[in-house]
Amino acid sequence: MRGDRGWGRILPARLRPRGVAEEVDTELAFHLEMRAQEYAGRGLSDEAARAEALRRMGDLDRVRGTCRTLAEARERDMRRAEWWDEFRQDLRFGARQLLRTRGLAAVAVLTLALGIGATAAIFGVVDAVVLRPLPFAEPERVVRLRADGGGVSSVSNANFLDWQAQARSFTAMTAAVRTGITLTGRDVPLLLSDAQVSADYFRVFGVRPMLGRTFVPADDAAGAAPVVVLSARAWARYFASDSGIVGRTLSLDGVPHTVIGVMPPSFDYIDNGPEAWVPLALTPEERAQRGASYLDVYARLRPGVSLREAQAEMSAIAGRIASAVDSTNSPDEVLVRPFAEDLVGDYRGRLLTLLGAVGFVLLIACANVANLLLARGAARTKELAIRGALGAGRRRLVRQLLTESLVLALLGGAAGALLAVLGVRGLVAIGPEDVPRLDQARVDGRVLLFTLALAVISSVVFGLAPALRSARASLQGALREGGRTGAAGVRDRLRGGLVAAEVAMALLLLTGAGLLTRSAVLLHQVEPGFDPTGVLTARIMLPAETYPTGEQVVHAYQRILDEARRAPEVASAGLTLMVPLAADNANAAVSAEGQAFTEENRPMVNFRFTSGGYFATMGIPMRHGREFTRQDAAGSPRVAVINETLARKLFGDEPAVGRRITGLTADPDDPQWTTVVGVVGDIHDAGLGAPTVPEVYYPVAQAPPDIWPLLQRSLVLVARSKTDDAAALERPLREAVARVDRNLPTAKPRSMEAYVAESLATSRFSTLLLGTLSAIGLVLAVVGIYGVIAYFVAQRAPEISVRMALGATPRSILGLVVRSGLRPVGLGIGVGLVASFWLTGILSSLLYGVTPTDPATVVGVVLLLLGAAVLASLVPARRATRVDPARVLQG
Repeated sequence: MRGDRGWGRILPARLRPRGVAEEVDTELAFHLEMRAQEYAGRGLSDEAARAEALRRMGDLDRVRGTCRTLAEARERDMRRAEWWDEFRQDLRFGARQLLRTRGLAAVAVLTLALGIGATAAIFGVVDAVVLRPLPFAEPERVVRLRADGGGVSSVSNANFLDWQAQARSFTAMTAAVRTGITLTGRDVPLLLSDAQVSADYFRVFGVRPMLGRTFVPADDAAGAAPVVVLSARAWARYFASDSGIVGRTLSLDGVPHTVIGVMPPSFDYIDNGPEAWVPLALTPEERAQRGASYLDVYARLRPGVSLREAQAEMSAIAGRIASAVDSTNSPDEVLVRPFAEDLVGDYRGRLLTLLGAVGFVLLIACANVANLLLARGAARTKELAIRGALGAGRRRLVRQLLTESLVLALLGGAAGALLAVLGVRGLVAIGPEDVPRLDQARVDGRVLLFTLALAVISSVVFGLAPALRSARASLQGALREGGRTGAAGVRDRLRGGLVAAEVAMALLLLTGAGLLTRSAVLLHQVEPGFDPTGVLTARIMLPAETYPTGEQVVHAYQRILDEARRAPEVASAGLTLMVPLAADNANAAVSAEGQAFTEENRPMVNFRFTSGGYFATMGIPMRHGREFTRQDAAGSPRVAVINETLARKLFGDEPAVGRRITGLTADPDDPQWTTVVGVVGDIHDAGLGAPTVPEVYYPVAQAPPDIWPLLQRSLVLVARSKTDDAAALERPLREAVARVDRNLPTAKPRSMEAYVAESLATSRFSTLLLGTLSAIGLVLAVVGIYGVIAYFVAQRAPEISVRMALGATPRSILGLVVRSGLRPVGLGIGVGLVASFWLTGILSSLLYGVTPTDPATVVGVVLLLLGAAVLASLVPARRATRVDPARVLQG
């Protein structure tokens, strides 16, 4: 071994290491000794050799620093190795401890698996829909521009072109309109979901094609050779992923289109993924059109330009345009929103609310496991006290107990990951169809990392308090009466506090679920204003090449309607521009005769083109007047049917039938007076929970000829089955269309009952999930209450025995135990009520017909929790009444 050989005595005080480990002194002395021996061999005395060694060593401070660094590095390595060895020992010891208490470990792992699995499953959906970046370059710079005002968010052709020419905040701006396009040249014609877009569309989104190219400005010019870009979904479904598709010619709406590109699969999800894109290619007349608004506008922000700056510029541009043209045809405000937020819409708030709710379930699970560990810690008091007496410090004991908690949490996390896989699949299956990117939700690496983080954090949440309490045990206290005195009261208060927290969080969950359930019940009781039973709908689009004029369009639809009515399965049939609850909308401004032609007197209303028989087929009641007939033709006097809301708005309590309103394309010089021939009942067009709005219906035959291109020459055929079986009409309607034109496809027929179900899908989805989470939370809270009461009975068995020996009746013992169990429950209910009045306000936008502080719901939840708490207390309380005083006192 290296020794200092007396060097510490001869080193001057200023040269001796200060506050350095003894190893540094030894290292330094060793080097000095080696030098001194070298000089002594040259004939120098010991003192002279030592002096020469000191002189030759030079800067002892530098030497000392080097030695210190080496010593500290060795010390860190030793500590690290020691920590890792101890951690492995703790893991092995913790695993053995859990094997000895398999029942407790199984309950804890199952509880954690429920909490972690549910949280991971909801996170998987939130990550796919809300958090995961969109799959194109710099998605945060893509925005959507919406017109603000008049109830219309879409944009006219001329307004879009003005925005594009004047805006400087964007590198590119594009417009799009969703349509349908007919693919012919196959055995069966297909109606593809199509988008007409301006040249910069793919540049705005920053996506490159998988094959070929995208549009250039020359493709978007009027009269340019027709081209098409296909989606990956359409390429695989209709063309068998043929790599030679680029350059092929497809017949779309009867016009040859050259395929110039195929987009990657990641681009399919946007706006539910068009199957094909064609250039917008506005004609000079269309470029000047400012009245009809139907374009969706997107843009990409310039680097360094903020959303606020872009909003300010677009507001200024909109103001200038509105002051220069008719303000009714140009919005005076524009909203600039991030595309990701616009895409997700209201589902962001709904899903984040559910993620917060499932977080409560996880906290309840952690509180339950903490209670289990507290009970287990009480049973291990002697063991921990003896280990402390033998030299294990409190920090070492806490680390050991936290390691055991980590083992539990990792096992719970592994089981939770398996539950999350099933949970995500279930959420995708029951989720509403219009949730963007929901089908992409899965348990991937991000979700697994989140699950691992949940497990680690949970181990600290539920393990720290029990570890700190258990590590306080002293040998003297543990040996006195088995360790039941001393800290028992403290642990009782801690366990009671955990139960109070569980009850408070369960109350919040149950209140939210109760509010959503009541809202869903009220929503299901709403009359939609029509009878959906047995009604089937099918959208039809007529190609411009085959049906170029409005007269030809009207004639073709009349023939289709006649053929549909001849089908033996059809009770009645009609045509309409769009059906209720279809998330489609068309707006116009109307006013009543005798009122000034001003913006205030021209409210925006929903307009529809319908045929005779439509109202009867849909079951929309005719309140006054009549339906349309064949006599309401193009050359006949203009007529209209309005709903009750519009009748009240325009005419108050006076009769509306026989009065006149302005036509669809009216202006002060040509009001196009139209006679109201009927008033129908209101329908919930925008959703069962949405208020009714003013609506006007015009005959299909009297639609302005120049409006058909804007409507893509499209109408919906509706038919009512004689047997109330809507599915039985699918084949007859297809055959009716084919008899008129074999090249006319129909979109996939859909029943009105399906539209109603979809309108309720979002409410049902939220209610089902929150109801399931609250049920799990209630079960866990009841288990926690039971555990505390059982622990109370075990801890106070001697006291209960003394009370019974002194004459206490079983009824009084039962009351004592139940009251002790209900104290933390009452505290939790109080805290939960205070918190619920604040937190349930988050649900206000999700409710229909119910306030967030609905008294009936709150009272019902409180009674449910109290009833569950009493039932959970009765089992251990009845066990306490059967305690044998003699046996307990003798033991």
